[in-house]
Amino acid sequence: MEGIGSLKTSKTVTPEDLRSASRVHQGAGPSLEAGKQVEKVQPQQAEKVEARDVKAMALGLDKALKDIDSKFSASIDDSTGILVVRITDPTTGEIVRQVPSQQLLDADVNMDKIIGLLVDDMA
Repeated sequence: MEGIGSLKTSKTVTPEDLRSASRVHQGAGPSLEAGKQVEKVQPQQAEKVEARDVKAMALGLDKALKDIDSKFSASIDDSTGILVVRITDPTTGEIVRQVPSQQLLDADVNMDKIIGLLVDDMA
């Protein structure tokens, strides 16, 4: 088996590539450094998914998580339509961790309201 250094690559990463890469997130994997060779990843087109299909997938995920550990749950937030995963304390029922956080969900709702007010104001 050949080592990683023997892989053929197609593009040199520049600092501008690092700044503009929408798929690179802090802590999401190995970091890239300027000048290193990497293969460019082609973005996939997002498929249009119906709301009922998303809810069905969330229910399936919730069931799978509960089979693994009853502390985990997944659902679709009613006000934003965003998938929310929660970890709860089984003894108290208190939410220990939620992704995305409730503050982020509230901010999304508030931004929609502000945008609505601005559009109404401009009309």
